[in-house]
Amino acid sequence: MTHDDHDLDDATLHAYVDGQLDPSRAAEVADRLLRHPRAAQQVLAWREQREALQALHRDWLDEPVPSRLSAAPRPPAAPP
Repeated sequence: MTHDDHDLDDATLHAYVDGQLDPSRAAEVADRLLRHPRAAQQVLAWREQREALQALHRDWLDEPVPSRLSAAPRPPAAPP
C-alpha cells in the first residue's frame, strides 16, 4: 500500500462523503480521487446511497408530530 492509498482508506473516504473533513483535507482527497478511479467509484456509490437514504420518507419530516406522541408522558425532571 502506498502513502496515497493509505490516505484513501475507508474512514477517510466516509468522512469525505459525509462532509466531515476540513476544506483543505477534502481538497487533498478530491485530488487523490482523480488518480484513483476505483476509490472515486466507491465514493460515488456511497454518495448515491446516502442521498437515497436521506430521500427515504423525507415527506414525513415535514409532518407535525401526532398528538398522541406529543402528549406521551415525559420522565420526571431531575431534582435541582
